[in-house]
Amino acid sequence: SGNSSIDDQARGQQAEEQHLGNSKRKGKERLAVVLIIGIIVIAVVMVIYHASPSVRLSRQISLGNSDLEEQEYQEAIAAFKSALAIEPSSEKAKEQLGNAYQSWSNSDMAAGNYETAIKTLQAAKTDLPDRDFSDQVIEVYTSWTQSYIDAGDYDTALKTLQRAQTDLPDQDFSEQMINIYSEWTQHY
Repeated sequence: SGNSSIDDQARGQQAEEQHLGNSKRKGKERLAVVLIIGIIVIAVVMVIYHASPSVRLSRQISLGNSDLEEQEYQEAIAAFKSALAIEPSSEKAKEQLGNAYQSWSNSDMAAGNYETAIKTLQAAKTDLPDRDFSDQVIEVYTSWTQSYIDAGDYDTALKTLQRAQTDLPDQDFSEQMINIYSEWTQHY
């Protein structure tokens, strides 16, 4: 009976150790499951956050601003258009899109690419119908006309102003045309 008591004790201790081992294993398994669930929850939150329209809008505007700063006008315009596709009523995206078009037009005008500058402003008007670009268009036509006057090509200067009058029917270029005729006749 003494041996049986020791055997019972040994079996009891083995059972207790086995139970403790099982408990530790189950605890580790539970911890692993909690960690995996936590990682999944964080991943889902991150995906939802980065997919949210406000975050995507902000990213596109930042990208466009960066492109604009680097004078990458086509890329900036594409980024601002993408921003407007995300949020069509974004005033910031509209404002920056207009600024990108104006900067591109100014760059073309400074390089003497007047035709391209006009086309850029026409595209701006198409993309931003509520915004008035007529002052910028007048500036391009005025510079373009002046380049012909400076070269002594009065005929082409007048044709350029006639085209401006066609493109901007609400504007009156008659005084500028008279000045060109006057200057032209003084040189001949």
